Amino acid sequence: MESELVCNHKKCRKRVEAYAWITSCSHIFCDEDGVREFKNNATCPACSTDLSDKLDIIRIEVNPSEKYKSMVLAGKRPEIIMEICSRAMSFWSYQIHQERVYQEYVGAKAKERAAQLEQYYEQVISRTSAELNSLKSQLTVDVRCFEKEVHNTIVFWGRRNGMQ
Repeated sequence: MESELVCNHKKCRKRVEAYAWITSCSHIFCDEDGVREFKNNATCPACSTDLSDKLDIIRIEVNPSEKYKSMVLAGKRPEIIMEICSRAMSFWSYQIHQERVYQEYVGAKAKERAAQLEQYYEQVISRTSAELNSLKSQLTVDVRCFEKEVHNTIVFWGRRNGMQ
């Protein structure tokens, strides 16, 4: 679903749920990957950006409570609230764009792989068909030789039995 964010860890890519980790380089990670990656390391696993500043990595609640939503920006000037909202929307837009680009890449790779497999199996079918035709030809020759041998055997035994 396009309205859900997914973990930016290359080996994860699952939908972020209860908690997530946000980086100043605009990446998001599921709680499991965030805890593991940022416990002893201040480098973004998605882009290798140094995240050594105190606010370069934050853990957020994906679906905060109503109380939190009513209090988080209370007391801020409207222009600060708008700037925060603008940055949050930019983050969201970037994530959706990156996911679309990723899905297009995955789709193109799958299409490329399907074309390679199609070409490979067409070659296999062609080789198998040629081998089958060769075996049919050999079988036809062998059947003719066998029929000739049977005929010669019948003639031989017919002459031998006729002479006695």
